[in-house]
Amino acid sequence: MNALAEPAGSAGRVLSVGVDESPPPPLCFGPPGTPEFRGFEVDLLEALAGKLGLALRCESAGWSTALAHLQEGRLDMLCRAVTITPERRRLVDFSDPYLDTELTLVVRRDSPIQSPGDLIGVDVGVRRATVAEEFIRKHCPAATVRTFDGHAEPYRALADRAVDAVVDHTQIATYFARAEVGLRVSGALEGTDLQCGMAFALGNEPLRRAVNRALGELRAEGTWEGFRRRWLSEGEAG
Repeated sequence: MNALAEPAGSAGRVLSVGVDESPPPPLCFGPPGTPEFRGFEVDLLEALAGKLGLALRCESAGWSTALAHLQEGRLDMLCRAVTITPERRRLVDFSDPYLDTELTLVVRRDSPIQSPGDLIGVDVGVRRATVAEEFIRKHCPAATVRTFDGHAEPYRALADRAVDAVVDHTQIATYFARAEVGLRVSGALEGTDLQCGMAFALGNEPLRRAVNRALGELRAEGTWEGFRRRWLSEGEAG
C-alpha cells in the first residue's frame, strides 16, 4: 500500500493508519470508524489526511501486529503514542515529533511513595514493551515489575492494591489518575523527556516527507495547538 501512489482524485487514495488496540484517552479512544473514536491523535490524523488529500482509515492492532503490517505494506503508518528511541529507529522511520511527554509516577492517595527512590521492594505496574517498562527495569532494579497489555489495567490494579505504583506517559497518567478513585499523580520522573512520532516502514520517504510538511503547516496555522488545548492542556508535561 502506498497512500501517495495513486493520482489525485483516485478512489484508492486512502491513508491507512495503525492505532492502539486499547486506545489510551485522551490521545485516542473508542472503536475506529465510530462516533466514539475521538482524541488528540484522532483529530490530528483527520487534519493530516485532509492536508494530504487522502481519506483516513484507522485500524486497531497490537504493537507487533501493527509493526508487521507496516513492514508488509498493509498499513501506511502508525500513530499510537510511539516513543521515538534509537532502538525503534532501527525498525521504522519516524515523522517529526507531534507530542512531547515525560514518564510520570502514579500512586494511591494514601501512599508514601514520592519518587523512583521509594520504589525499592514495591510492585510497579507498566504497560508491556514500553519505555516505562524499560525505565523501571533499568533505573529501579529493586522494584518488582508487573506488566499489563491494556492502558487501563495498571491503574485498576493500583486502585485494587494489586500494585503499589504505575509509571506511564504524563498525558495518559493524568487522565487515569483522575478517572480512578483514590489515585494521585506523584510527579514526572527526572530525565525522561520523550517525544512521540508517526512511524513508517523504512524507506517510505515520500509519505514521511508529506506528513512532516503537513505537521509543520498545522503547527504554523495554530491547528495543532487547538487540538492540544482541547485534549491535553490539563495533562501536559512541563
